[in-house]
This record gives sequence, C-alpha cells and structure tokens, in this order.
Amino acid sequence: MERSRALLRSAATLLCGSLLALAATADDDGPEQVYSGSQVAIAEERWGAVYDGLSRRAQQSFEDAMVHVAQHMAMLGITDRRSARDWFIRVVPKTAQLRALFEVKEYSVSSVDRKDGEAVLHVVEKGKAESRAIRMVEEDRLWKLDVGL
Repeated sequence: MERSRALLRSAATLLCGSLLALAATADDDGPEQVYSGSQVAIAEERWGAVYDGLSRRAQQSFEDAMVHVAQHMAMLGITDRRSARDWFIRVVPKTAQLRALFEVKEYSVSSVDRKDGEAVLHVVEKGKAESRAIRMVEEDRLWKLDVGL
C-alpha cells in the first residue's frame, strides 16, 4: 500500500513538472508567465517543480553547495546520499533566507528587459517601493529562473 502511494506521488510530481515544462513552451508563455507559474508552484509547496524550473547554472550552484555540506557531514560521520534536488525540496521551503530567494507572495511586474535569450523581470512586491530584479534565461526553448545561491 505504501509503495503504491509512493508511486502515485512520484507520478503526480512528474506530471506537475511536465505540465510546468509544457506551459513554458507555449507560444504565449514568456518569462513573465513562467515566473508566475513558479510562484504558483511555491504557493502549492511543489518545490520539485520549482527546482526543475531553475536554470542549469542555478541547479549547479545548489549542487556545488550540497557537495560542501556533504563533506562537512562526512567529517561528522554522517552520510546522506540524497540528490541536490532532494535537498532543495527538503531544505529551501523550511529556511526563510533561502525561501525568500524564490518566493514573492503578491507582486506586479513593472517592466521586463529581454535580450538574446535572457530576461530581467522587475518585480514589485506589494507594500514595497523598490523593484526586485528576477533573472531568467532561455534554455532549450524553455524559460528558466536563474537564481544565484
């Protein structure tokens, strides 16, 4: 029974990730729509979809950080073979500083600068005067969030 539930959760996660990727490839979906989709995924606590929506550079940055964490854990005699994606799903939602890199609860996009497969969304969070620059890159015809960790 537990295995069936785990398989069902895996299938649902795969489906959500596929739908997010599919949405990113639609003709009308530019970086603004993909960013909006990532905010929906965060609100729904679908952090696997958020990780899958990161650029290769952002994913690599997180993987590099996890290598250092694993080294420190090994020195303490703790071994954990989780993937960087699994660590992301487990740690980011529970760490306010990391979560803040991704989550903007209520916002408007004041402007978008696009050039050569890159976009910078200027996002204004409700109640704040200054905009926040959100960098996105186009990889394999999909817009990806390019967050520095």
